[in-house]
Amino acid sequence: MNPEIPEWAQFQVSISPNKVYLDGKTLRYQSKPIARWLCDHIDLNEMWVAYRNEMFSCDEFMQFYRDIGYSLSGFAEIWGYELEKMGDMESLQ
Repeated sequence: MNPEIPEWAQFQVSISPNKVYLDGKTLRYQSKPIARWLCDHIDLNEMWVAYRNEMFSCDEFMQFYRDIGYSLSGFAEIWGYELEKMGDMESLQ
């Protein structure tokens, strides 16, 4: 059964292939084991530096955060600006 997605999170869920589940009272993306393992063995701060140095795209880094099982609210907090830009672009189509 899919949890009810609040209005503020509907767009970010609609653009993601990851399933969402309820973890206690927190909505989370379903994590992928390899991404979760990587997250436990790397420095996320170094990943942010690499992202800022354009070693990978915004879409790729956003997907990594989904794949590690980030909460929807935390995801919106980190990627809110990018999600707004994507929503604006989608509404123009």
